Amino acid sequence: MIKKLVLIGCLMLAVFGFEPVRADAEIPRIERLSINGMTVFAQKTDSKLIEVTLLLKSGSGMDPRKGAAIIVNQFVGGLLHYYRVNSGWVDTDVETYPDYTLLKIRVSSQRLKSVLKVIRDLLVYPLYDYDFASDLQNIISTDLKAIPAIAKSYFDFTREFYGENHPYNNGLDSAAIDNITGSDVFKWHRLTYQPGNAILSITGDFKERLKYLEKLFSKI
Repeated sequence: MIKKLVLIGCLMLAVFGFEPVRADAEIPRIERLSINGMTVFAQKTDSKLIEVTLLLKSGSGMDPRKGAAIIVNQFVGGLLHYYRVNSGWVDTDVETYPDYTLLKIRVSSQRLKSVLKVIRDLLVYPLYDYDFASDLQNIISTDLKAIPAIAKSYFDFTREFYGENHPYNNGLDSAAIDNITGSDVFKWHRLTYQPGNAILSITGDFKERLKYLEKLFSKI
């Protein structure tokens, strides 16, 4: 699994970080280091915007009721949106998949330190509130109940075609969300958002040295 995640991390750099280069141009070197179990890839390019991605393994068995991940990542997505609006970040996104969670952030070089500090805090502190999670749970459940019939038919089809436990059968229903407890959400959050579970990649014209990353994440 670790080798698989490292491979995904390299692919993330290739997809999100590379810009077109001339045939005679030198491909920017990728630096790799490990800090407290977290793998970090850093690549300096000429891009004025810096791409920061955080890949978090969330494999099968960690979210048996299929919903804790959605609730936590909705919370994290709201937090990143807050910083995008108030701290001048360019773009943020949180994607939830059966086997992993992917955070994607784009910022100017002047804002990179604020992004790295938020990522550190996500991996250190349980940025989680039971009341807020309960509110999210109710909102998501209500939204699911309002899903059009055609979408429900699609979820039913994928469940029937691929089977109950297939990764493609990733549709949620309001009953599944309603049955999740605060402990389920807290457990998934702490198992997923931890350094040993993370691959961080940074690409762009950043000024920070690798020693800064080591110092920032060394006390996680």
